[in-house]
Amino acid sequence: MQMPTWEERVFAPGSYSGFTKQAQLFDILIIACTCVALLPCVVALCLLVVYRQARVLRMASPWISGLVVLGCMLMLLSNFGLSSLPTNAACAAHVWLLTLGFTLTFAPLVAKTFRIW
Repeated sequence: MQMPTWEERVFAPGSYSGFTKQAQLFDILIIACTCVALLPCVVALCLLVVYRQARVLRMASPWISGLVVLGCMLMLLSNFGLSSLPTNAACAAHVWLLTLGFTLTFAPLVAKTFRIW
C-alpha cells in the first residue's frame, strides 16, 4: 500500500462519528485538571505583577519569571486543542501552543542560568 500524500491526509469532517461516552468523560477530566492547574499560574502571574518592585522579585528578574509562567500557561492551554472536535485548526493550535509554551518556558531558564553579570 502506498503512503498517502500530504493533501490526502487532510481531516474529513464528515467521517467523524462523534465522541464515545468514555472519551467525553476523559475530555471533561482533562479540561477540569487543566483549569485547576491554570489557577496557580494566574495567581503567580498576578503576584508577580503586584510585587514586581519587591527586592526579592527584582533579584529574580520579574520579566524572565513572567515569561516562564506565561509559557507554562500556554502549554496548559494546548490541552483544550486536544479535547475539542478533531479539526485541522484544533490540531494546529495544540501543536503551536505546546511548542511556543515550551520555548517560552525553557529559553528564559537557560538564558538566566548562563547569563554573565
